[in-house]
Amino acid sequence: MDDNIEEDFNDVMRTTQGRKVLTWVLDRTGIDKCAFNGQSNHTIFNEGRKSVGFDVVTMLKNADKDLYLKMIEEKLHE
Repeated sequence: MDDNIEEDFNDVMRTTQGRKVLTWVLDRTGIDKCAFNGQSNHTIFNEGRKSVGFDVVTMLKNADKDLYLKMIEEKLHE
């Protein structure tokens, strides 16, 4: 992986538009939802999506916790 990926995440997070895009991506991963829906294949698929979401959140926190918190605050005030 690119050695400067955290800085790349920072560049994206520094703009309102970048934070909106990342919020949209994280919403699609379902990290705030239960993955179980009664069908094992769908549950496994949903868990995979959530896993990617958790990876993105970890990267955002490592890149700049303050910008990550700002992104969350902006989402709460939509």
